[in-house]
Amino acid sequence: MQIGIIYCSQSGSTKKLADGLGEALGIEPIDIAKPHILANYDMLFVGCGTYNDVPSDLMINYVNNIPANTIKGAVIFMTNATGKDNTQLLVNGLKAKGIEVFEKHYICPCKRWLFQGKRPDNHDVQRFKKFGVKIVKALQG
Repeated sequence: MQIGIIYCSQSGSTKKLADGLGEALGIEPIDIAKPHILANYDMLFVGCGTYNDVPSDLMINYVNNIPANTIKGAVIFMTNATGKDNTQLLVNGLKAKGIEVFEKHYICPCKRWLFQGKRPDNHDVQRFKKFGVKIVKALQG
């Protein structure tokens, strides 16, 4: 099974999650802001932050330009200040490309305000690793 991880990260929060999952799965995450070639994947983890309750414009544009029939399934992960699930634009874009989107998304609060600590922290990364590994194991049967 071909598994990939793509992400974009303005503050480093989403990168932290992508790197953690990449370590757990033995996969090098792809920063979509850097030159790369997107392979055909059975499952692609798609991660970005949200800004004003909307996924990153960079990721929305990227998803809208994925060639049809190259990716079978996708799992969305996000970081944002509210912890809300703001994935609908990405879900719509992926489904428009014929990509089946896993119904459960991983949403990580990303707080950097005074007295609230920095997130994602190591606990968040460990939880995301478990989430991703569990999905991959279930798909591999």
